[in-house]
This record gives sequence, C-alpha cells and structure tokens, in this order.
Amino acid sequence: MSVHEKPTIVFLANSLGVGGSEAKVVKLSNSFAQIGENVEVAYLNPPDTLVNAFDTRVSVTCLHRQGKYSLGALRKFGRSVSCRNVVIVSVYLYPLLYALPARRFWASESSRVVCLINTTDFLDNDRWHGRVFAPFLRNCDRLIYGCESQQRLWSGKFRLPVAKSTYIYNGVDEVRFAPAETDPRPIEMRRDLSVPENALLIGSVGTLAAEKDFQLLVRLLSALRESGIDAYLALAGHGPEE
Repeated sequence: MSVHEKPTIVFLANSLGVGGSEAKVVKLSNSFAQIGENVEVAYLNPPDTLVNAFDTRVSVTCLHRQGKYSLGALRKFGRSVSCRNVVIVSVYLYPLLYALPARRFWASESSRVVCLINTTDFLDNDRWHGRVFAPFLRNCDRLIYGCESQQRLWSGKFRLPVAKSTYIYNGVDEVRFAPAETDPRPIEMRRDLSVPENALLIGSVGTLAAEKDFQLLVRLLSALRESGIDAYLALAGHGPEE
C-alpha cells in the first residue's frame, strides 16, 4: 500500500453517550463524510445513544471492551486498521491505550495518532492521572486542546511537546441554534423562567465544574445588572459546583 494513499480518519471514543466530546465526533464525522473524506468511528463500550446520529457514509463499530483493559477490544480495533494508512483520533485519554498499540502493531507506518484533550479538572486533584498518560501523550503525533489555557497547563505540568500541539476553541452552530421566528419555545421558556420578553437572557449548558468557569458568567451577569441592563442567566447541568 502506498504511503501517499489518502488516509482514513478514525475517531476512537470511550462511548457514544450524550456529551460534548461525543457530539463533536458526530458533527466532525458527518462533515468529513459530506466533503468526501474517508471517516470511521469506533467506540469501546456503550452507552451508544448517539449512534443513529451519524451519516450513513460513516462506518461505526463497537469494540465491546470488557474489564479495565480489553485485549479483545484492542485486537478488534487493530484488525480494523490493519495495513491501512489511518489518522486515529483519540477522543480524550483512555482510548490512547488502544490507539497507540494499534498504530504500532497493525496500521501502516505512515499512520498517525492525534489526541483531543478538553479538560483541566484533574491537574490539581488527580495528578497521577496525568503522569500515567504523559508517556502516551508524548508519543502522539499531535495534541489538540480545547483552549490555550489547557495547552499551557498540560504542556507545563507534564512536559508535553508544545511544538506538536495546538488548540481549537469550541464553536457554535449559528444555523442550528437560531430558532425560527414561528417557534413558540423561546417565549414559553422565558415565561417558565419568569424572564421578561425583551430582557437579555444568557444560557449555557454543561457540567457545573470548575473547569467550565461558570463563575465568569455569574460575574458577567452581576456587571450587566449593575450597569442597568435587565439581564438574566439560565444554567442547565449538574456537577460539584451546583
């Protein structure tokens, strides 16, 4: 097989349950498929709530992981990329334990491994976690963080190569989140929350954890109201800062 063959993008995730990272895998996979890229998705175990959200051109495979580490899942994933030119995208840390061995022992020499990192919450609380995965991260071809502060924290604390890393901020799909003028739900939601129709309403959805920095939104709300703006904040989620 030629090393110049167009690679297949293979996303490897823990699961396909409802979550921010999993939703991004669906969005990216479908977008790649729509522009003619070869794209596949593998996930280690259920839940698989989002499995039907993929474009029919995206191949989706469950590896049926069992136990803390599954050699059976590794072999199944390895065979799926065997002798192929692939870019394996590990969605967070644990899938790296499967992505890197599969690249080394099964995939073609031209294959690459990319890791998506979108958290900072354990840097002070579970430092062992970072130390365990640091050697695996150093062997990735590319590290992609969710923001610049994450890149600085991980690179500094665990001596990860900055030259092989970058960061991409989360975007907002303006088409998807622009309600139709005839949609009654925004008005109904304001009524349920006792928010005036013409007031500024800020909303956010996510785990209520320190790394999400919802405190910033609270301070913003306070500043807006102190300046005379009739502003409201609606948060949806659970977590340690609830």
